[in-house]
Amino acid sequence: MGCVVWQWDMLGNADAQQLSAALVHGFAKQRPEMNTLENWGLFSPAAEAHLQSAMGLQTWNSIRSLDFLLSLPEVDPERVAMTGASGGGTQTMLLAAVDPRLTLSFPAVMVSTAMQGGCTCENASLLRIDTGNVEFAALFAPKPQGLTTANDWTKELSTKGFPELKQLYTLLGAPQNILLQRGEHFPHNYNAVSRSAFYNWVNRHFRLGLPEPVIERDYQRCSRAELTVWNDQHPAPPGDLTSNDNCSGSGMRTRGANSAKPPVSPKRFAPCWPRPSRSSSAAPSPMPVRSFCSPAP
Repeated sequence: MGCVVWQWDMLGNADAQQLSAALVHGFAKQRPEMNTLENWGLFSPAAEAHLQSAMGLQTWNSIRSLDFLLSLPEVDPERVAMTGASGGGTQTMLLAAVDPRLTLSFPAVMVSTAMQGGCTCENASLLRIDTGNVEFAALFAPKPQGLTTANDWTKELSTKGFPELKQLYTLLGAPQNILLQRGEHFPHNYNAVSRSAFYNWVNRHFRLGLPEPVIERDYQRCSRAELTVWNDQHPAPPGDLTSNDNCSGSGMRTRGANSAKPPVSPKRFAPCWPRPSRSSSAAPSPMPVRSFCSPAP
């Protein structure tokens, strides 16, 4: 599609092991040693009282990832998209709500009236008082937004939540900017059908000029050694490296086919990130994935 993709790791996954997956995504037991007057830890009364949470930290990572993407001269700041499934859909929805720099949002299998987020990384104190995910998604209107459903908590979205979003977009004069890709015959997923809907949505609104439907080509999955940022020259910092072996994250794309600028060389990022163009939407991931996509000028 001629896009630059930036993919980053959820806390507790792949290279982001300073906080374990068991803590970030499965917190179930109080940690009294973290309940201190100074230097308290996440999920402690002090942290909650200060509205400090794993969800907030992951959202901050998303904001800083967007900062990085927009620092690249070949990226068009007027065409920046984000997508993700499940918990990645939550991160997509939240960043779209708080950061005006995004121009297209595609949270997959997440937005619904039935469930607001089943992981501790998707929740924070005071986040959903008298509101919910449908209203969070509505904050992105009237900019282009796509949603997907599956045989999970999103299966009733077509009659509960999406009609209200459609009404809002219509009220704002942009009924063509809201999409629902239904897939209740599939289990919870970000499968090829849903990903193709995302590619088509980006193609249409970013005017990439590709024939539709946009279908993925066959690809070879990278090994962990190819994906990791750490090596002998840049060893991993201390952290909990025993909790999770999944490689998941998020990515960004840039349109370059009509640009006179040369493509980005992986060597440019080699000191800090050996695979800058890794796409989060290239294959289903066992953990939530998020993705930025931005065409170049």
